[in-house]
Amino acid sequence: MSHKWGQILGNLIQEFICETLQQVADEHGFYLDYQRKRKARISKKVSWQDRYGNYHDLDYVLERGGTEDTLGLPVASIRFG
Repeated sequence: MSHKWGQILGNLIQEFICETLQQVADEHGFYLDYQRKRKARISKKVSWQDRYGNYHDLDYVLERGGTEDTLGLPVASIRFG
């Protein structure tokens, strides 16, 4: 039962974070990307390559110039866990 409560709380926290980050994105003209289907990506996973060629799986990314169809320039990212 505690595992189920943990999942419920985790989902509520993620929803709150997503809503808060969306407000920040809207205020500053950024696109908020997170793990879901998006036309600009092949999979649901949010993954970005750093300047050294390494890929990083992320939970949220704020993009400058991003849209549903186009990847923008990442200006901030968040990874939990």
